[in-house]
Amino acid sequence: MDALLLGFVKLYSIVIFITIFFDLKMGMILYLSYFFLIPQVTLGFFPVTVLSLALFGVASYKYKRMLFSPQSFWAIAPYAFLLLMLGLFIPLSPTPISFQFEKWRVDFINGLLTMWVVCLMVINDGMTKTLVRFFLIISFIVGIYALILTQTEGVNPYVFGFSILSDGKLLENWFADSNRLFGRISSTFIHPMIWAFVCGALIIVCFAIRDKISKFTFFLLMIVLSLDMLFCGVRSVLAAFLVTVVFYLLLKRQIKLLLYSGLTCLLILLLITTNDLLFSYVSSIFDFSGDASVSQGSSFEMRFNQLGAALKEMKDSPFIGKGYNWHQYYMETEGDHPELLAFESLIFTILCNSGLLGVIIWVSYVLMLLFIPKFILKDKDDIIILQCLTCYYFVYSIITGDFGVRFFCWFYAILFGMSYHKIKLDSKLSVLKKIFIMKKTKMI
Repeated sequence: MDALLLGFVKLYSIVIFITIFFDLKMGMILYLSYFFLIPQVTLGFFPVTVLSLALFGVASYKYKRMLFSPQSFWAIAPYAFLLLMLGLFIPLSPTPISFQFEKWRVDFINGLLTMWVVCLMVINDGMTKTLVRFFLIISFIVGIYALILTQTEGVNPYVFGFSILSDGKLLENWFADSNRLFGRISSTFIHPMIWAFVCGALIIVCFAIRDKISKFTFFLLMIVLSLDMLFCGVRSVLAAFLVTVVFYLLLKRQIKLLLYSGLTCLLILLLITTNDLLFSYVSSIFDFSGDASVSQGSSFEMRFNQLGAALKEMKDSPFIGKGYNWHQYYMETEGDHPELLAFESLIFTILCNSGLLGVIIWVSYVLMLLFIPKFILKDKDDIIILQCLTCYYFVYSIITGDFGVRFFCWFYAILFGMSYHKIKLDSKLSVLKKIFIMKKTKMI
């Protein structure tokens, strides 16, 4: 069975590599599905960096006229700025340069370059039927499988099978030993935190493409993903998504709807109080006490204590921190931190890795993500959805750590490209109208 599973993954990566050279669009879809469906992509015959470079190489040739165009540049500019600025600190940081550069190189190739390719394809071709179907199929596969896992108390045979192939390094207490209602569910992903982020992000993406799918399919998908988000066992996603919904309604200036939604939430909370276990799980989101609850999550008091620990860690290098991805270096060499544990907030990793200058860089990154669409794109609804995706990613990462940066970059590029494609279509239509009017005038 193990040999069959390993052979399937290796064959999958070979098919992706070959498909990229014959059909770039299908190769891109298979590449994305690789990360949605295979928990351990490192087991493939081709390393992920090779697949990413193949994608970028073929896309650079196919879209050579658009490669350095302003529209594709603006989509990747925020992430490019983040990587390049943080990369400048590498020679100055105490963490081994070889470790830092390797992590930076992987983020550059698998993050920035693939984000660039995705954006180029969507700007040129729009949100094609194939891409829409990909999102629908993937969402239903991972969503329904996650619902099935609610009956296994988080025990995930599919992911555990891949864990055996990778020396059994998967921690079983990520899933079952957590006293959640259904354990911690990860669907087809290696970690429950990744699945929780992807679940909320898929809701936002599917909401953005709702006019391209039937109403029945849209509502069915929303029900599946909403149930997944509620039962996944990661309470952070509920808090992050709630903040995002409020942010969306404020941007849309739907104050009445916001008030009605608040009243609805109160009624739901009253119903939840009838179930002690469910009430303990939901109320733990707002726990300030620091006491352990049935959900065994982190309280506000614990987070403030960890913030103090992060400030202590950066005191030797307050301006540039300890190095690019130092928190991963620490965990690989020392294990969990005695106070910061697994660095369970983006704020802690920023402070430790890149210091006070890193905070300025990250704030600039967030502002670029929020305001570049406002100045470049025209459709207000598209701009608001992009801003909501950014809000969701950062609120989630601040609460629980950076588990979804790669998926966030891809989703951001897709939504940005989809909106810019509309501008291209509008400009073509305006040119055709001018030509038609000119010909009509000559005939008169």
